[in-house]
Amino acid sequence: MKNQLFDTSHRASRQRLVKRLWHMLLFILISVFSINLGACTQPPTEPEAPTKKEAVQPVAPSASPAPPAVPRPEIKQPPPVSKDLPINEVEVRKRLSELGYWVTTEGVAKSDSSLRHALIAFQKIEGRKRNGKLTGEEVQVLHAAQTPTPRQTGFPHIEVDLAQQVLFMVEMGGVPLRVLPVSTGSGKWYIEKGKRQRAVTPIGEFKVERKIKGRRKSDLGLLFDPCYFHNGIAIHGNSSVPAQPASHGCVRIPLFASPEVGKLTEIGTPVFVYE
Repeated sequence: MKNQLFDTSHRASRQRLVKRLWHMLLFILISVFSINLGACTQPPTEPEAPTKKEAVQPVAPSASPAPPAVPRPEIKQPPPVSKDLPINEVEVRKRLSELGYWVTTEGVAKSDSSLRHALIAFQKIEGRKRNGKLTGEEVQVLHAAQTPTPRQTGFPHIEVDLAQQVLFMVEMGGVPLRVLPVSTGSGKWYIEKGKRQRAVTPIGEFKVERKIKGRRKSDLGLLFDPCYFHNGIAIHGNSSVPAQPASHGCVRIPLFASPEVGKLTEIGTPVFVYE
């Protein structure tokens, strides 16, 4: 009987212990659940926006009074060039001759080529298109032009300007100045008597060494009234005097002028060749 009562009491105690443990476990679970629920429902805190620094406004410099306006000098524009001006060939020849360009002014033949060559020399000096064409525009420029100036004056001599491709006859035959177009050494290579040479007109101070009247046939072609001033290099007439360098080294001049040039050029006449 005693054993039976002990078992019943022991069983009841164990049940109370188990029940207490369940209550404690349930309490723990409810507490954890409440904490998590609060964390989930609480709105997240936004980070504080950084404070903006106040922009420093630059201090404008004190404005100094503007300097008084300086009036610009009036630039005179050249008169407009007209291409429709009337052309008087007689007056054009006279004007070219006044400026020193070699041109026939009296007894002009139909085959005369002096006007074209004089125009080309004029266009070379003035830096214009070298075509030898007489237009109203050229007439207007011609009337405003000035006499070209050789480098030396006061004594008879010849100057050859390689840059402008013109020849100056200065104080020769009682005429202060005569200007002719020329064509000098092209700078190209050529073969003469089996020897390779370059077509160059020498630069420097020379004197006419010899001259031949009329036509002379050379290995390189025909020369008219040649005046030699450096070995085989001569000033001579040629049927072809282009506006650019094209010779083998000689100084080509128009055929119409070569007889007179040969006549006026004496042995010992100074010849100055420059660029």
